[in-house]
Amino acid sequence: MRAICTSLENKLQALGVLQQISKRNLQILTLKNPDGNMSQTAAQFCKSLFAPYQLKHFYRDEETDAVLIGQKRVEDENVAVFDRCIYDNVIYRSTMYTRSAKTDDTVVMLRDNTVLQILRFESHNGHCYIVRNKCITVPVRVQSNNVKAQLSFYSRVVKILKDYETKVGIENNHRKLVNVQVINKHYVVMMPNCFEIQ
Repeated sequence: MRAICTSLENKLQALGVLQQISKRNLQILTLKNPDGNMSQTAAQFCKSLFAPYQLKHFYRDEETDAVLIGQKRVEDENVAVFDRCIYDNVIYRSTMYTRSAKTDDTVVMLRDNTVLQILRFESHNGHCYIVRNKCITVPVRVQSNNVKAQLSFYSRVVKILKDYETKVGIENNHRKLVNVQVINKHYVVMMPNCFEIQ
């Protein structure tokens, strides 16, 4: 028994010695070569890669606490047009936003369960509006083994009324949806948590 304990102590001491040697060698290497093989430009790039950037072009609606983002395009003297909006910690994008995105999230659901596609955001006399097309949707029903079920989080887009362009206040938004195209059909999907689809 005593022989087992002494051999275990010897192994633990050897591990401690190896850790001390490796730690000391790493400290010496760091002192000898503090910059490594990185240029000043690469170091600045790595430093600013995850730094938060300040918005340059935005407008804050004081009444609804919405932030309109993008280059401000003036249509009339009282109307300014934007392509993105942050409201209730959710980023909404319009079809005017041409930068590539992984998902088509230009579709939202209003509080009255109306599904609409966002064309642009407007600031008119200090209030934020969504200019939109209405979407006609039907719920998706599936049948398996003679059991019919309705998927509450999927809806099929039957038609987008492109001539039906109207304005609605940003405070009427209820949920952000994702537009998915499968073969020749369009579906809108409700995400369980709106924050993970930004």
